Amino acid sequence: MDNQINVEKMLGSSIITGHVAGNIYSVNNSPDSSIEQQKNIREVAWEITDLIKNLETSLSSSDETVKKVRIAASVIEHINSDPSCTQRVLSAIKAGGIQALEQALNHPAASFIIGALEDWKKQKVKQLPQSAS
Repeated sequence: MDNQINVEKMLGSSIITGHVAGNIYSVNNSPDSSIEQQKNIREVAWEITDLIKNLETSLSSSDETVKKVRIAASVIEHINSDPSCTQRVLSAIKAGGIQALEQALNHPAASFIIGALEDWKKQKVKQLPQSAS
């Protein structure tokens, strides 16, 4: 059973029967591009989720907030230390935005990670070489 709806064909239409659930990350004029963007976001989210699972067992704190902050910091350190991971994360953020990645990360530490990623992205953009005028 296929539970997907082509949103582009449904825009402006009413759905009058059944139940629709799920997330719409983006709508654009190129279905292939949208599918690829969603795939990139999911892959990055899975990679970050796997990292979170590993960190949860290795980082300890009696304070859950402190643990979430440590997880977020460790995620950013991991992304910074792996150039291919850095590129994948930047591409996913560029393609779908931070909000799409936040929706794909289903974890209590996600808001801390997203906050850290927003700051991290700003720092990365500042580090990019400026084109000569």
